[in-house]
Amino acid sequence: VDCTVDTCLADGTCSHVPDDGRCSGGMTCDAQQGCIGGGCADDTFEQNDTRGEASSISTGSYPDLKICAGDEDWYRVSGLSGAFTVSIHFTNASGDLDLAVSDAQGGSLGESQGVGDSETVQSSASGDIYIRVYGYSGAENSYSLSVN
Repeated sequence: VDCTVDTCLADGTCSHVPDDGRCSGGMTCDAQQGCIGGGCADDTFEQNDTRGEASSISTGSYPDLKICAGDEDWYRVSGLSGAFTVSIHFTNASGDLDLAVSDAQGGSLGESQGVGDSETVQSSASGDIYIRVYGYSGAENSYSLSVN
């Protein structure tokens, strides 16, 4: 199966470990069937699923973003100096999203975990900030992001 990592030993026993990263469009790997599912299509900033893969953005608005089940989106904004506001807007009934912002060293600048249709963090920083958008309990949803 194309999406598994296969290992065989000299005694003839083999293992087939599913690797979801070998599937596209939010699909998951099944060791017998291959890539399945796929109701969720990633946005244009993928792959930005970890802090190390954070997509570089500037201040401004970013519509038509997507969190797939169990996914996270990370963004880096460089060169900030002073107060800022980061907000995400979505329809909570379609999936609850949350927001966290950290500084370049990984220290928390704020987190928002409400149950409405938006999450907002207001803080101040000098240098780079990292924005993490994620689904509560693995939720998926579309959202827009603004950094001012």
